[in-house]
Amino acid sequence: MTGTLLLLLALFTQDGTSSIPQTGEGLVQVVVKQADTGETIPGAKLTLFTFLQSGDEKPPLTPQQQRRELLGVTDSNGRFSFGRIPIAEPRSGYILQVEKEGYFSPDSPGLGGIPVPFVIKGVTLDKNHKTGTATMMLIPGGVVAGTIRNALGVPVSKVW
Repeated sequence: MTGTLLLLLALFTQDGTSSIPQTGEGLVQVVVKQADTGETIPGAKLTLFTFLQSGDEKPPLTPQQQRRELLGVTDSNGRFSFGRIPIAEPRSGYILQVEKEGYFSPDSPGLGGIPVPFVIKGVTLDKNHKTGTATMMLIPGGVVAGTIRNALGVPVSKVW
């Protein structure tokens, strides 16, 4: 499923950084937490990508109307709300991405053993459920420190 969302994310960001028009009734509330402790994470960068569906509306939505994004940053309580988001018929889908330097996906390592520095999640809004909520989990990265020594106990550098 993560691979599918990554593919969708790549497809929906090809038109640049245009923003979602904030003229609708939808609300997406997000809280970002540390996966290991449950503590909230302030200052996490959020990106909300749309994939609006026009349903039977005439004329159909253009690709530029279907693929948009909004940006936000979590407050001191690890929370952020995207408001006044349009809801198209029959439903509007969004992909939420969260990232913060020094944090990674709890599912890392992914993608060939490389840590994934973000988490994505799908959110759906419709006319009956105008509010979407998402709890996004990140895990802090670690640091390995020390001195590498050779067989004689002498410190060495530039070794793997």
